Amino acid sequence: MHASILDRFGDLAGEVHDYRAAYAAHAAAAADLEEARKRLHESEQRLDFLTFQYRELKEAALKVGEEEALIAEKERSKHAVVLEEKMREAESLLLGVSGSASSNVRRARERISQCEHFDPSVTPWKETLARCEIELAEVARDLSRHVDKLGADPLRLEQIEERLHQIRGLKRKYGESIEACLEKLQSCEQEIVAFERRDEMLFLFHDVFKV
Repeated sequence: MHASILDRFGDLAGEVHDYRAAYAAHAAAAADLEEARKRLHESEQRLDFLTFQYRELKEAALKVGEEEALIAEKERSKHAVVLEEKMREAESLLLGVSGSASSNVRRARERISQCEHFDPSVTPWKETLARCEIELAEVARDLSRHVDKLGADPLRLEQIEERLHQIRGLKRKYGESIEACLEKLQSCEQEIVAFERRDEMLFLFHDVFKV
């Protein structure tokens, strides 16, 4: 009461009003800052967890289709001896010295070629067999190269098993597929960036309203 009278007497009513408004704004800003600090403190654990997930997925360097390729390679490695035996047999049947598919096709082509002078209508068959000879030779060469790459390598098989174990562990934690894990990696990165921007805004807010 006395303060109000003195304010009016001293013609300070306007200044007091401005002061009170500024004080209320400052108090509101301080309360907002405190609330922001509280939320930031509560989110620290969340950020640590996201960072852990992001690093685990990033360091894993997963690739779409990798698991299927590793499983196929594992099966080849486990059965390398049988595969090599069967493929060598197939190669021999295609390009063997005698009685091979290639030699039989060649002889058939030669017989038809002998008929071509008297019956030109057989020419397309001769040409087809000529293409077959080329394709059979290509298949045999591909088989040979493929067999050369085969081999029961215990170290490589161990590496495959370890990688598959890692992939399956990540899938249990982050999704049912590598694609789901990669989506999780992206969402973690986006959320971490959002946290970093929130920190920047908080510091700017703190500079403007120091309490």
